[in-house]
Amino acid sequence: METIECDIHELEDQIATELENLSNVKNESEKNFAALNLYQVKVSLSDDFNPLKIMTESNLSKLKSLELLNEFSLVHVENSFVTVRYNIPWTIFQVVLQFVETSMGFICHSNWRDPKFPNEANDCRSRPLILPGEVVEVLERMTDSYVHHLNEVSFSSGLTPQQIVLNVGSFVSRLQLIGKEITKLLRRFAGKFSWSESTQVMHLNLLFVHSKNTIKHEIVACFHINLSYPYTPIEVDLTGGVNTGELEQLLVKNAKPGIGYLTRSCDVISAFLRRSA
Repeated sequence: METIECDIHELEDQIATELENLSNVKNESEKNFAALNLYQVKVSLSDDFNPLKIMTESNLSKLKSLELLNEFSLVHVENSFVTVRYNIPWTIFQVVLQFVETSMGFICHSNWRDPKFPNEANDCRSRPLILPGEVVEVLERMTDSYVHHLNEVSFSSGLTPQQIVLNVGSFVSRLQLIGKEITKLLRRFAGKFSWSESTQVMHLNLLFVHSKNTIKHEIVACFHINLSYPYTPIEVDLTGGVNTGELEQLLVKNAKPGIGYLTRSCDVISAFLRRSA
């Protein structure tokens, strides 16, 4: 009889232990289920966020372009002759487009080395944007090349005056965005900004430095930026005492084209250099 009672107590203890284990498993399962739900929500939000981010960047670019289009003003209008003037805030010069109507349609003559009118000094729309000399020089050379190309293609491109005016506005607005971004990066890092006439490519050389325990670690990055920036991938050459192959993969993964593309790339390089030091 005592043996049976002992067996019963032992079974009761085992049952109590199993019930406690089952309760722990249940609680752990509930936590895992909650974590899974939270993860699924995060994934869903991430899927929704990426298209919204792309759409926001696109709308921001369009907004900036539209804001800069206000710099255009009609200077002279006749039945067969129209002159459009575009003030550029980072230079003393202005773009002047002259449209002449012929029997074959409108012909566009463009020039941009015309000085601004004296009374524009008090015009809030044309207040100067202060950029470093090397940045202004590159932007001016790019504008020279663009205007020269515009004169060549406008005769045969079939573009209307409205389309040409919008194209010039878009080009100049992108130059202004590039100028601002390059200026900020040159203030953060030692570097040099240049323009290649033969390849129509901008070159930005930056030196990234991080010191740890009196040891200096460096990466030199040379960004090759074409005229479609910031909407197409940038070619970059990396040198330094780090795993450049891994860094290139991180740049492809974490620095996507769009407004601020160069800045994001530099942030990735800086973070990688600190982590590798």
